[in-house]
Amino acid sequence: MIGLHRAPQHAPRLRRLGIQPLAMHCEGEILRLAAQSRLVFDTVGGRLGGALLAALRPCGTLISYGLLSGQPLAVTPGGAIAQRFHLRDALVEMSTADWQEEFAALWPLLRRTQLSPLAPFPLSRWRFFTNPAAPSNRCCG
Repeated sequence: MIGLHRAPQHAPRLRRLGIQPLAMHCEGEILRLAAQSRLVFDTVGGRLGGALLAALRPCGTLISYGLLSGQPLAVTPGGAIAQRFHLRDALVEMSTADWQEEFAALWPLLRRTQLSPLAPFPLSRWRFFTNPAAPSNRCCG
């Protein structure tokens, strides 16, 4: 697993979490790795998100879950699937005051929630996300 970071001081924390850090300014390396990947998660959107999507093989999937760039994901032809997972989509009908009120009520509940103990597992046991809407012959062998 590779994690992009904007500032070098974030790299040690990523390493401690078992994530290989890679600086966001290393775009050539980022795109090279994306071309070898089947699944990419993107929080940036915009030009970099579009470049990641374009770099993926046709069997790849890009999960867009943020727009830190403030720019929409630029969709390019190529066959890779872009899946959007944005909380803002579910809040589109709510006013800013309404959703802030909902979150203000949620945070105290989350603080009282008891979480199950963590159970680490080998990355080799992780299964690739499959999109049920994707054709079954999409495979990157």
